[in-house]
Amino acid sequence: MFDRTQEARDRAARFGKTLDELCDRLAPWPEEAAAVRELREAYRRKSADFFADTHTFSLAVIGQVKAGKSTFLNTLLFGGRGLLPQAASPKTAVLTRLEYAPEPSLTVEYYTEQDWELLRRAAAVPLESPAARGARDILRAAEGREEERARCAALGTQVFSCPGEDALADLLEDTAGGRGPLAPFVKSVTLALCREELRGVSVVDTPGLNDPVLSRSQRTREFLEVCDAAFFLSHSGYFLDETDLALLSAQLPQKGVKQLLLVGSRFDGALADVRAAEGPVSAQEVRRRLGTRAAQKLDEILRALQRRGAPAPVLEVIRGCRTPIFVSAMTQRMAEKDPADFTETERAVAACLFDGPPDREELRRIGGMEQARQQFERFAAEKDATLARKADSFAAVAQAELKDLLAKLCQRRRTRGQALHAAEQQALDRSARLAEDTRRIQAQTARLFDAYLEPLDTLMHNARTALEKMGQASPAPAERTDVTLHSQAQTVSDTVLWKPWTWGRSHKEYTVRQTASSYWEVEDTLDFLKEFPREFGLLWEGIYTPMTDTARLHNCLMLYARNTLAEIGTDRSGEEVQEMVRRALSHLYTPRMTLGTEALRARLQAQFPARACDEAARTALEEGCRAAAAEALTAARRELDDGLQRFVRTVRAAQEDFCTQLLEPVAAQRQQVETQLTEIRREQARCQEFEETARRFT
Repeated sequence: MFDRTQEARDRAARFGKTLDELCDRLAPWPEEAAAVRELREAYRRKSADFFADTHTFSLAVIGQVKAGKSTFLNTLLFGGRGLLPQAASPKTAVLTRLEYAPEPSLTVEYYTEQDWELLRRAAAVPLESPAARGARDILRAAEGREEERARCAALGTQVFSCPGEDALADLLEDTAGGRGPLAPFVKSVTLALCREELRGVSVVDTPGLNDPVLSRSQRTREFLEVCDAAFFLSHSGYFLDETDLALLSAQLPQKGVKQLLLVGSRFDGALADVRAAEGPVSAQEVRRRLGTRAAQKLDEILRALQRRGAPAPVLEVIRGCRTPIFVSAMTQRMAEKDPADFTETERAVAACLFDGPPDREELRRIGGMEQARQQFERFAAEKDATLARKADSFAAVAQAELKDLLAKLCQRRRTRGQALHAAEQQALDRSARLAEDTRRIQAQTARLFDAYLEPLDTLMHNARTALEKMGQASPAPAERTDVTLHSQAQTVSDTVLWKPWTWGRSHKEYTVRQTASSYWEVEDTLDFLKEFPREFGLLWEGIYTPMTDTARLHNCLMLYARNTLAEIGTDRSGEEVQEMVRRALSHLYTPRMTLGTEALRARLQAQFPARACDEAARTALEEGCRAAAAEALTAARRELDDGLQRFVRTVRAAQEDFCTQLLEPVAAQRQQVETQLTEIRREQARCQEFEETARRFT
């Protein structure tokens, strides 16, 4: 009797904790975390099943739809009687277990409310995994039948007693067949049969692994997680096709199957095809050819698994099925019949296989069921040893399955990373093009405004030249003459001796003397300083009056804006472009002249209030007037420079505003690209971080 060691249980428990930790670590990656959670739930199911004291050795019959699984079992166990449903369309809708019991019965296991909740969660996962799609398929099948679903869920399981095996076939079809009324709600079916070959063995007939109803295929995949051994049926007519090879390389050994026998079903069809194409060819030769093909394909699978680092137990299972057997349930049945009782199909098969009357022994050899029975008995006899090996490698096989899953997830992330790298390069290229567009627009806008400013250099040069001439014409203090008249009165006697009447008379005589003196005054310089601002104002107007004519600049900006917006794919109306230019040019204004000489004149007048008559005073006055004129000239030069700077600033402000408006669509696109690059780099970092996290668990 198989004994589950505590060491094996501990290894399994430790690996379960590893899966729990990994699920927590993968929380930032919902899709990958969902895939690992799916693996963890499967591991919990198969761990709980395998290490339960009630675990029974499970022997499955698996394969694609129409591989002849039910027919194979009917022939192997029931002598060809159709106890298990078989038809042209897949009718084994659910897993059907065959187990030993003293009395025949049928037990139907329905999906419970907990199962339905798990199905809803699985269906809501944003993945296209078989589990998610299978869950959605089951939910769709149950739509509109809520009352029946709830009733079956409440029942949980339902046992039907049968008087004998013959009654089981109809009951099975009515309750859980592919077209049965309760099929969407049935999780599995167990047939209890009083057959000695079933003691200690649970034989399971599965839905096809490529069943068009996804829930059936998914149920089979779930069962493989707790399956111990299997007959793997592959149609001999297309033996080991791509679907079969994918299952062998990626599913069965990694799921925990410890013994695997490859069975070529419907061998009569393959033999008939070869004989039709090549003439008489022995069944042994056809078996040899198909066996050679199987060995080659399985060797390729082994090499691929070795490259992936599959553990030894997985490789051992694949090596164990390199020698397939080939069976034909039809020729096996035909061997037990009289040729007169052949059906029309059987007569057609006999005509293809034999030139004359059919040979019973040859039919049995083609049928090959005796070899299949021997293998079945071997599986049953070695079940304890098989379970012991499975216990020893239970955690290792699960670790290999996890490693394989993480490798696939990492590869998907790497593929995503490659796509992100390509997207990043495209975004960088687009960013470079937008940056070049920005530089081109800025440069051309600058050229337009530089052209507008170009005449200003000449105007400023002329103004500066005229200003210097004005400075040279500043008058020095002029010499003035002051004439002073000095008058003197003198009394003169009018007495003449011989004229007595003049005696005592006199008159006054006046004399005038003129005295001339020279002096300097400040008034001439004051007059010059008073007129200086007016003359400077004329120069100022000569500079900026021509610059107020912006019609040419306006037209150039309008034309350039239309063409540029069209080039970058932005649709703007003429009114919008007009408003863009108007807004930009609103920054332009001519600077106001602030030059004044009032303070300078007042200071000069206060400094020299009196005439300068002597040499020292004249020298001081001359120096003061010259300094005042120079100061006025310096202020005028500074005013010219400051005015030029103020005006150029307004032009550059207009240029910047126009350029900013023109670049708004480009700036928006650059912002989008930067946002895209940020997201791409964040996702790249997430991909890298995921791989590092996964690497710690492999």
